[in-house]
Amino acid sequence: MNLITKLTPEQKALIPVYINKWQQIAFSTAETNKDKAIAAVKQVYSLINKPELIIIFCDRPALAELGCQPIGNLNPVEESKTSPNFAC
Repeated sequence: MNLITKLTPEQKALIPVYINKWQQIAFSTAETNKDKAIAAVKQVYSLINKPELIIIFCDRPALAELGCQPIGNLNPVEESKTSPNFAC
């Protein structure tokens, strides 16, 4: 695969379009398609030959933090190092 070192004028012109596209996605408050997200994560982990993760969906970041406590009681980064099939 060749490394791109310079953008064409057409590619440069598309940068604002892609910035807007990804900002809309990042700041969206639409509900997550959980089935699609789970399928995507499973597919990626299968491609890299890693065991499936336990996937937890939460409505708010604070709930995600609380949701991790009963499972691991460790810092999520540390937990992911010791339990490769768990991510929070």
